[in-house]
Amino acid sequence: MREDSRVDIFLIAVTILTSVATLRVAFWRGADNPSWELRWRGLDPGYRDWLAAMTTSLAWRATLTDPEEIALANGFSRRERRRRSYLDLAATALLVVGVAATLAGLLPLSVCTFGLAIYAMVRWAMEAARDRQIRNKVPGANDPDTAPVR
Repeated sequence: MREDSRVDIFLIAVTILTSVATLRVAFWRGADNPSWELRWRGLDPGYRDWLAAMTTSLAWRATLTDPEEIALANGFSRRERRRRSYLDLAATALLVVGVAATLAGLLPLSVCTFGLAIYAMVRWAMEAARDRQIRNKVPGANDPDTAPVR
């Protein structure tokens, strides 16, 4: 370890927490209702797109009042999180390698930090693009101030 072991401990802690969170989301299926997929596929495509658009904003999700709509929207959100988590698994593997190389003195700390920052920006951009893609399926769903109409 280097002279300033606080940085090393911080890197190890961030790596462990990130790895655990990523693995939990990727492999833990959550509390999905076994019939959720059947109910989701049984919906009218326009209504399904509307519910998916409602999951892209917390303000829009708060407007849902029907328990069935809330359950379907939550199931869709869980499915989207699991789909996105596979990219996180790959990034976590690179994070572990980068932190190990940094702790061994093979990489400067700035390279590891820069890599984390780049990953965060790319992940944010990919999430925003996916949310925009979901919203574009519903006419008039791109205005964040108003919820899309059924």
